[in-house]
Amino acid sequence: MKVHFIAIDPSLICTGIYVYAPSMSLEYTEAIRRNKYHKDRYSVLAELHGRLDAVLATKDIRLAVVEKYAFAARGNSMTKLAEVGGVVYMTLSEHKIAVYEIASQTWKLLALGNAHVKKEDVRPLAWDLYKIAPQTQDELDAWLIGKAVKLALSPYTEFKGSASKSLDKLREGLKEALGEKVG
Repeated sequence: MKVHFIAIDPSLICTGIYVYAPSMSLEYTEAIRRNKYHKDRYSVLAELHGRLDAVLATKDIRLAVVEKYAFAARGNSMTKLAEVGGVVYMTLSEHKIAVYEIASQTWKLLALGNAHVKKEDVRPLAWDLYKIAPQTQDELDAWLIGKAVKLALSPYTEFKGSASKSLDKLREGLKEALGEKVG
């Protein structure tokens, strides 16, 4: 199934996005993060909204797959993470985009072969498997979420054991989000 989708790894420091629009021969990653031109965190949130809005308005995106919060953040960090999530979900809602939340263990299992890969091991493993090295960890995570989604959307993808169960669950979730048959 050739579904245009966006994968999003929201975080406090940098939000990674991966855009897949096969009918436009388009596939890329992007990072939205604070830099010297942002006067405060709210200007970063405004840029995040603007970038997502532009992508969703022009790429015929039908599905967003967003990494679930890990909830390791505490205090003010949790508030900031909730602000990022609020902007992401608000923008998706404005465009009436179907949303599926994915756990990091699911995309790691499907895209990397191990649900418990440590953060510091993701980049070298992704390089070994796919020869991909986006600028930021968040872009890489978004790309890997996208890889897991593409595997789930393909009727030819098969796994064994727990990966098979995760793949089936992801396919069902995407099917429900899209309101149609997947795979």
